[in-house]
Amino acid sequence: MSIHDRYSDESSDESLRQLQTRLQTERATLYTTSHPHPHTRQPLLSQVPGQPFDEKDYQRYHDFDDDDDTDYDEEDAPGCCDTKHEGSCVRRVGAHVRSRRGAKLFAVLLGLGLLITACLHWIVYPALVDLEMQGGFILYGEGRPDTIGAARGGDFKHGAVKIQDLDERYIPGGENDPHGQRRLVFVGDIHGCKDELLKLLKKVNFDPSLDHLIATGDTINKGPHSAGVLDHLIHINATTVLGNHEDRLVHTAKSVFNTYASPTGGSMQALQDTDSLIDISSASRRDARTLKSLHPRHLRYIQHMPLILRIRPLPQALKPNTSPKSPIAEEILVVHAGLVPALPLEKQDPYYVTNMRSMHAKSHVPSAERAGKKKKVRHNKPWRNIWNWYNDRLYRHKSTKGFRKSDTSVQDLASGTEKRDSSSDNEDFFGTFLASTEDTVREFLRRSKHHKEQHDKPQVVVYGHDAKSGLRINRWSKGIDSGCVGGGRLSALVLNAKGQSEVVHVGCRQYW
Repeated sequence: MSIHDRYSDESSDESLRQLQTRLQTERATLYTTSHPHPHTRQPLLSQVPGQPFDEKDYQRYHDFDDDDDTDYDEEDAPGCCDTKHEGSCVRRVGAHVRSRRGAKLFAVLLGLGLLITACLHWIVYPALVDLEMQGGFILYGEGRPDTIGAARGGDFKHGAVKIQDLDERYIPGGENDPHGQRRLVFVGDIHGCKDELLKLLKKVNFDPSLDHLIATGDTINKGPHSAGVLDHLIHINATTVLGNHEDRLVHTAKSVFNTYASPTGGSMQALQDTDSLIDISSASRRDARTLKSLHPRHLRYIQHMPLILRIRPLPQALKPNTSPKSPIAEEILVVHAGLVPALPLEKQDPYYVTNMRSMHAKSHVPSAERAGKKKKVRHNKPWRNIWNWYNDRLYRHKSTKGFRKSDTSVQDLASGTEKRDSSSDNEDFFGTFLASTEDTVREFLRRSKHHKEQHDKPQVVVYGHDAKSGLRINRWSKGIDSGCVGGGRLSALVLNAKGQSEVVHVGCRQYW
């Protein structure tokens, strides 16, 4: 073919059409490769040589395509707390906190929170407690009725003085103990658990020639060896305050014997031989069974138990503080159940001294019930809370101006005693066994001066009775009934001449 023929118009037109067709085909292929259809596209990872392609990855990329009209699957979305995803709330907050500005903001918020907590704990809460507690002590005008109620009782003719001072020879660090070797050992409710009592005394290395045992009452009943416990207490010359079980035993004895003042062997033998004790409560029936195991010496010991034992401040005590473990340098009062604060000891009601567990927050009328949600006790508080608050205030020398002070004189108390003497046996809870009204009032008169000197000073009370609350070792109150007879522990508070104390326990079998 000649050159002319090669470049003729016909051949040129054909070659150009072929070129255009090929170019269009290549462009379409290139477009398809770079812009695949949404339903046919594949991730670039699949185009990498040697890289395996996963159909699940393809589906995940397909589902998140912006051009796809399918719904967004919320289950596959990252959660707020998904720490592995960059967009989670936790990761974003962490990023802000790690930044300088976020760290400063976090520090400011933390400091503000600590400041608010400290203010609530150290300022607001104590102020609210003070406001609530003061309402029970402050008089709201002269016309306000006296709401002490039964706590204004005062007669106690149980065969011993209502308030007994501990003999000076037993005071650690006193005149008879210049070297401070003596100790006082306070024991909670024993309830006839003689074996546990002996084990406890052995554990504290009790020495009758140096140590003196003080029991907080309820030494009898429920346990197996009431007589054995009393025998050992008599043997070591222990001092025991009256508990509600000893008091009830006295009344059971009064109902069994025609006279209780000096029970004779014949009457005790008559009790041993009879089981005709009917028409009495189950508690009195249990007391009657205990009576069968006792002898006149046991009854005389119970008969001379004081209601309140008072121990003067220890001469060699260390300087005290506000800690619950502080040395005890104040006057100590030992009772079975509790005391009403700011009320003279001579005017404490005997029934509540041996039975109280709570107290009305405003009127300070005691109750044998525990504070709770019941209608009659819903405004009550544990009596120890009010006692601790009041004595802590005295210790800190805070003002008690306007606080209620009992204005009942000893003469008024005597007239009240005479009225109660004329009541029936059912109303006279404690009975009249040895002491006359004149003897009781004479004892009150003898101690009134001492009481006046001690009234505005803080006092520490040691008590039992409340096994459900267990050990309650506070600065101004020491509850040491730890439920021995119910399978708990028998506890002792051991006090040395320096006022330092420790609590010692032994385990108990369950008898009740």
